[in-house]
Amino acid sequence: MKEASLWRGFFPLLASLSIAPISFQVDLAMVAKLGVGAPAAYALLARIALLDSTLVAAVGVVASVMVAKARDRRDKLAIIGQLWAAAFAVGLCACAVGCAVYPTALRLIGGTREVVALASAALGWHLAAIPFRILSGVGLFILFAMERGRLALSWKLFEVALKAIGAYALIYPFGFGFAGCFVAGFATSVAGAATTFGMVCAEGAAAPRLPPWSFARAFLADAMWEASRILSPQLLVLASLALFAAPWLGRFEPERVDSYAAGQILVLFLFTPFTALTRFLAMRLTGSTREAIAPLLRQGLPIALVAAALLLIGGDWLGAAIYQREGRWWSAFVEALALSLPIRYAANVMRGALQSGGRFADAAATDGFAAAFVALPLTAIGLHLDTPAIAYLALVAPETLCAAILWNRVADARAARAQTVLQL
Repeated sequence: MKEASLWRGFFPLLASLSIAPISFQVDLAMVAKLGVGAPAAYALLARIALLDSTLVAAVGVVASVMVAKARDRRDKLAIIGQLWAAAFAVGLCACAVGCAVYPTALRLIGGTREVVALASAALGWHLAAIPFRILSGVGLFILFAMERGRLALSWKLFEVALKAIGAYALIYPFGFGFAGCFVAGFATSVAGAATTFGMVCAEGAAAPRLPPWSFARAFLADAMWEASRILSPQLLVLASLALFAAPWLGRFEPERVDSYAAGQILVLFLFTPFTALTRFLAMRLTGSTREAIAPLLRQGLPIALVAAALLLIGGDWLGAAIYQREGRWWSAFVEALALSLPIRYAANVMRGALQSGGRFADAAATDGFAAAFVALPLTAIGLHLDTPAIAYLALVAPETLCAAILWNRVADARAARAQTVLQL
């Protein structure tokens, strides 16, 4: 595959992932005007919705890989028809689980009665939107897999504007209050599902149909593995934040937890291209061998090294000018983050290579192991010793381990194919 054709569609995917958080910021700005308790209620719903949000991303990624790896156009269009039915079934199950679990979760972690009451009033709308959010996400990723990324990005941009206008109208002129934000979310999700379905059907896809059990089982298994992989770093951040904020661990000072919290905003910005890279390569790579990914490493590592150097040079200025942070905890964080960028680029190329071959379980197991048994212990030890350099090795060491393991597993994929040929 030529380099130009390989990268076609990457930037629309990156842009789509980059603008997605904008909707949350707009929502938060609107509900903040409702007074005390509204921002906390919105954040509460966002926290408990972490599981279904993760599922939306995972199902979309797996669907895109299945479409992209289809043998021919006829097979691709038939797979799409089965994906619609499988994704809707997953959405209904997620909605049912949410109905059973989320109300209790609201009461357990909600804090004040006012906050819980506000969140509970909007919960039904969020739950009703889950199946349509999953269908909309699947439709968008199918468009990317069919190399219709610009069309997907155009809808995503329009969707953000539509959601903002609808939320404002429902919250204020129509008097829905806090729940109006989630009524708008439900309406936008339905519109997104219908629109992406129409766009995909315009490409000639088959009508939705029940998939065979083997297809549904493989789809669900890969989606669960990918969901666990997406979820593990988010749980790691929550656990690490709790350690940084623990007054009993090491020599506590507010600056260490403030620096870590501010750093996560920077991480969200810097890691989005890596997320896009993994998802894009999972669709575009035609082989998960070292020979397939070696050119990508040669092309991208110099760019990652330049980004790391710029971050090292400007990190302290960035902390003071943007995040109002300085001192040893911030400086150590930026240094570790910069060192991790080239390693993270290489590891994400390998994740994409494994996923392109359907090996979602390998990528998920590696990430989960590194987070639980390397990142968290390093953070705890560094905080206990009051040594930022050790605490922030959690940004470098786990990703280095992941890169080494994934490199070996990419080689394993090649050896497995060779063994299959010998057996034939």
